[in-house]
Amino acid sequence: MKPTSTSKVQSTITLLRQGLSTRKIADRVHISRSTVARIRAQRQLNIPVSKGGRPSKVSKETKKILRRKFDTGAFKRLDEGQRLVQEVEGVHVHTRTIRSYLNMKAYVVRKRPFLSKDDKKARYQFAQNHLHWTVQEWKQVIFSDETLVRMVGSHGRRFYYKDPKNKTVRPHHTKGIVQGGGGTMLLWGCLTYWGPGDLSWIHGTMDSETYIDVLKEYYHPTIKYYGMDCKTAILQQDNASSHTSAMTKRFLEKAKIAVLDWPVRSPDLNIIEHVWAYIKRRLDEYDVPPRSMEELWERVQKIWVELPEDFIHRLYESLPARMKAVYKSRGECCNL
Repeated sequence: MKPTSTSKVQSTITLLRQGLSTRKIADRVHISRSTVARIRAQRQLNIPVSKGGRPSKVSKETKKILRRKFDTGAFKRLDEGQRLVQEVEGVHVHTRTIRSYLNMKAYVVRKRPFLSKDDKKARYQFAQNHLHWTVQEWKQVIFSDETLVRMVGSHGRRFYYKDPKNKTVRPHHTKGIVQGGGGTMLLWGCLTYWGPGDLSWIHGTMDSETYIDVLKEYYHPTIKYYGMDCKTAILQQDNASSHTSAMTKRFLEKAKIAVLDWPVRSPDLNIIEHVWAYIKRRLDEYDVPPRSMEELWERVQKIWVELPEDFIHRLYESLPARMKAVYKSRGECCNL
């Protein structure tokens, strides 16, 4: 290999110190890029390696402003960032470029009930009252709730994986739907620390009379089945009109059923909501939709009785943390 002349070596060192890229130096001095790298290494020059490429159209200050706007929620869409760059820098950049500037991961916005000032106050007071409840104390609470399940159709997102170059559509890439969902089923269920309580398929609407019938048929048998003490067991229910009507209150008092004073708009505190989500995910795993409501009911029952015990235990064990989160946020929704 022909040695590099002293003049070219000195020129290379000078240009390196000026911050030019390896490619530009090689073009100016008429040497290879590997020679430029070798000169840098041999002379042990403490010079940062140029990242190369085209310089950014947008300044570091503008990028900081972009990140702050999205982090605080002032901006929610990438095109808002586009307009900011256009106004400040006078240049147009693609939304993909805005995303790269942010260096942030996109998340799905969670749906939460709207909480008024009074709602937050009630939730904060509830959390404060139960802040020091232990898991052992929460074990006395039987959580209950209603939910709707569809006969046909997805209850949430479902994913599949394939090579993007392969255009073949396979059975697991699609899921059959029926206009209107093919019918819905209203369920009532209750949950204990030791396992799922009874589950009921509600035909029609859940009015006060129906709700009382459900409690008569399922609440005390659940307590008896798991060997719980009727005197210390506590029923959790939300503030639906059928739960808080005068008729229902009279029945609860007469039946000597203790009820947890539950704050309004607090599905994030009701751990049975996670059970409903689990059941709906499992229903979505069936490749063939049920042929009838009776078949749907059979599937729901099977999933219900096979609820993992450790899953239920983790839900109960999360309750102290839920109380702390609501208390700390002064009544806001918790993310557990």
